[in-house]
Amino acid sequence: MNNSSFNEADYYKPKRLLVLVLDKSASMDFSGMQEINNCLQDFVEDAKFDNRKFSSVEFSVIAFNQKVDTIVDVSNILNVEWQPITTEGCSDIILGIIGGINSVKNRVDYYKSMGYEYYKPWLVLITDEDNQQNVNIQALSKQIRQDVRNEIYEFIPVGVGNVSMALLEELKGSIMPVKLQYGRYSKFFNWLYTTVGNFSSSRSPEKQLDDIRPKIFISYKRVDKEKVIRIKRQIEEKLDLTCWFDVDGIESDAQFANVIINAINECEVFLFMYSHAHSEINDLDNDWTIREINFAQKKKKRIVFVNIDGAELTDWFEMMFGTKQQVEANSEQAMRKLLLDISNWLDL
Repeated sequence: MNNSSFNEADYYKPKRLLVLVLDKSASMDFSGMQEINNCLQDFVEDAKFDNRKFSSVEFSVIAFNQKVDTIVDVSNILNVEWQPITTEGCSDIILGIIGGINSVKNRVDYYKSMGYEYYKPWLVLITDEDNQQNVNIQALSKQIRQDVRNEIYEFIPVGVGNVSMALLEELKGSIMPVKLQYGRYSKFFNWLYTTVGNFSSSRSPEKQLDDIRPKIFISYKRVDKEKVIRIKRQIEEKLDLTCWFDVDGIESDAQFANVIINAINECEVFLFMYSHAHSEINDLDNDWTIREINFAQKKKKRIVFVNIDGAELTDWFEMMFGTKQQVEANSEQAMRKLLLDISNWLDL
């Protein structure tokens, strides 16, 4: 451990507390736990080489499945030796978050008893909870919102894998949840490292997170999921960015409405994956993809039609959106042009 520049004065700097609540259920093995472990290893090791900036940062990791384990008790991050977390069992997200909240509040009580100054702590949740069990989180979400309003902590919900973003939307305090793309978790941890090292920054976490939120929204019909995933991967790999993509399909339950609204509001480019399936829509008023493109147009988003199977636009689509840019997904030249256009639009 490189601690050569640490001195007693650093100890009395205002404390900066980061508590990570990490899902360690068996499903996280498929959602990138190894990648998360690697990112956290780099996180704590890099802090030691920037010890002046991190000398007053305190760090804790609470991991949960059916029970809660304290992986790293609250301590100065310079003294942390990261041990990889293994996965097993099912998850109890309520139990995990409550464990994190208690850890924050207990440490804040300690700061107050010792007369230490401190910045507002951060509580970061990372989970792939898909909420298939329809967990009732009303009481917990109410507590989180109240705690955030009272500035007890900042709550940052982060989703990985097949997470239910609707669940994270319900749990949020003042910060919108973030969905991380598998294979690109390091971008979030790099952001976290930079931000934690500058807790006193006047720029809000919400604004800082804008830098890593998806700028491309993909709208598609569930029947086209596999075709659209291939296009999504092509865009992400070529441009090194993340697209917003509802893994459950645009025809999911109405509880996703707020999640979709927020994602469209945040995007800069709206990709409408047009196919034969759209010519079979019987109820235009209640189709999710139609609702999305109408909302995107109302919000004046840049709308691009990507034709994924050569289907001709129906008369209705031709009348409503015939002037929008059209891209043939089966044309390599057209896709190269789309990638170049996106790069220019997003100033990549």
